[in-house]
Amino acid sequence: AGHGESTGGHGEAAAGRGEGSESGAALLEREIFESVQAVCRISATQPGGYLSSRVRDYRTNLQRSDAHSMIFTSMPAAAVLSKRQFQLVSLGWSIYFLYWAFSYLPIRDQDVFVRAGQDNVTVRVTVTDADGGGGQAGAGGPAVAGFGLLNGNCRVRSNLSVLELRGLEAVLRLPRAAEPANGYYLAFANCSSRGCPRRWAVERVDASTGSAAPVGASYWRFDSDSGLIQFLPGTAFNGLSFIGNGTELSVANMLDWRWYLQFVCNNLVSGLGWLAITVLGVAKREMDAVRMWASYLLVLAVIFAVLAVNDLASGLQIEAVILFMVLLPVLWLGVGVGAFQRYLISILLVYGVLHVAAKVVETALVDNTLAKFLSVLYTTGSVVLVTCMVLLAFRHRVLVKSQRLVRDDREAYDRVWGAVLGGSPHELEGLRLLARKVQSSQAPSVPQETLSAASSARSVRTSMRSSQARQPADSLDQLFFQAHVLHPILLDKVRAWAAESRGMFPVARGPEGGSVAYTPWAEIQGDPGLLRAVEWPRVKSVDRATEKIVRSYNQDSSRLLDICRASIVFRDVADVTSCLQCLWSDEVEVLRVKNWLDPAHDAAQSAGYRDVCINLRVDNELTRSLGVAEHVCEVQLILLPFAELKSEQGHKRYVQFRDMRGE
Repeated sequence: AGHGESTGGHGEAAAGRGEGSESGAALLEREIFESVQAVCRISATQPGGYLSSRVRDYRTNLQRSDAHSMIFTSMPAAAVLSKRQFQLVSLGWSIYFLYWAFSYLPIRDQDVFVRAGQDNVTVRVTVTDADGGGGQAGAGGPAVAGFGLLNGNCRVRSNLSVLELRGLEAVLRLPRAAEPANGYYLAFANCSSRGCPRRWAVERVDASTGSAAPVGASYWRFDSDSGLIQFLPGTAFNGLSFIGNGTELSVANMLDWRWYLQFVCNNLVSGLGWLAITVLGVAKREMDAVRMWASYLLVLAVIFAVLAVNDLASGLQIEAVILFMVLLPVLWLGVGVGAFQRYLISILLVYGVLHVAAKVVETALVDNTLAKFLSVLYTTGSVVLVTCMVLLAFRHRVLVKSQRLVRDDREAYDRVWGAVLGGSPHELEGLRLLARKVQSSQAPSVPQETLSAASSARSVRTSMRSSQARQPADSLDQLFFQAHVLHPILLDKVRAWAAESRGMFPVARGPEGGSVAYTPWAEIQGDPGLLRAVEWPRVKSVDRATEKIVRSYNQDSSRLLDICRASIVFRDVADVTSCLQCLWSDEVEVLRVKNWLDPAHDAAQSAGYRDVCINLRVDNELTRSLGVAEHVCEVQLILLPFAELKSEQGHKRYVQFRDMRGE
């Protein structure tokens, strides 16, 4: 009954088929039986969810794609982690961060101010900011009254001797240290009501050369570049916590929990994170590797946030500003990788800019020297920016190379298009207007008398949400079952539209195929020999389907609209327009019309090839009874000169063109 409704709506074309009408029914019955066989075979030989599981196999689906195009696919983070080259890069990052994590640990020994057993230690104490005002003290002003050593904030018994004590400077000598010291205390005399000196420097003097090296100051900061403690006594910012009672200050040079969190834990988390990413990538668990990447970055963001808040609460505003500046790019990259990886190259570029900006601000606030500004050139942000530029350059090179690969094919297609454009300008304009009308869901301009009672009573439905066209399911197994069931029904529709618009199909020449001759359906339908020789389009291959879903559709199977597909070939543009008109007036729901025969269309992305591609649903009693009325299929309307230019070698070049671009 459903088939009768389908063919009954074709009016004069159905009557004109004569004997072919019965052959068409037998052909449809045979094709449906073969489709049912295919569905049963798939169900019997493959486990449930098998095809959907293949979508998650990034390495197989991307193995033919150019490595430099991976970062421009729909899931670039997962794509790059499926390639051996990038897995080696991630392993390199792991080794780099782990190296620094373990390199920082020996610095714990550098917090010793004086080691036990050291002989003849000379210390010079200089106060550079007295009375809170910044000048040198005059007679009777603040002065250094004493100096001693601490070990864990406890005073160390020592036999320090004062060599020189004048105003704001004192030189002392420790003949022999009986026990180690990791801090010191300063005593002042003649302090005013405004308090004691706020800035000072402590230097250890080499007795043989007389040179002095800073070992303590009112401000110190760990220098992550050199791995040494950097003292900046001239800085207005006080970065050391100290204990003061008005006339005495106790300063501990011990590395606290903040140092371990910022430098050891930070690099340890990064190194282990990249190691886990590498292992997951090798194990073909690319999405888990992406989640690990985002997770470890968010852990780093939490570490920096804790440090920044602690410094802010401790009154260390500059350190807090610097840490918040470092936090921003890490948080940006973590959220971007986890939620918006499709835009990975843009996310990495912004990350690089933010990271470099943070380093510039840090240098300007802490150590405003030319050498430090130049060190920004080899920070992580700079490396990321350079890497992105290199990837963009390679991507451009790949695009140029891919265009060169299909240059001859494109030139041939362009010559054909030039002939079509010059010979059928009015027909192309009519096709363009009709395609826009179908796309915008306007009523078809078909004379009422040419429509059957069934079609005139039926409302023509065209989706206005073409950009949101989706399959009714996101399970690839389910979509392939639907496609196999729907395919013979679509072919029956296509044959009917071809009968009404002088459409043609490829007929194999010779018993083993090879070349084809495009023959009108009106000649084929009455000839059993030609019917057997027609090369009907097949359901899309599983390999190409999964490849396309991974490369272009972000693993969303519902966006794949051409599993069930068919094509019709026409001699001229007028026949293409006639077929589109017939299709629009039939029992189908048109979702999208891609008119590549529009002169405004740029055919560079398809190597010069042009056709009219229509996504639709076949909605009648038969498809509803089989549960496939909502399945979206694709019909291509192709001009004969374009179809004749297609060849096996040309298709191979196009596949290579597509693989190079990662499409």
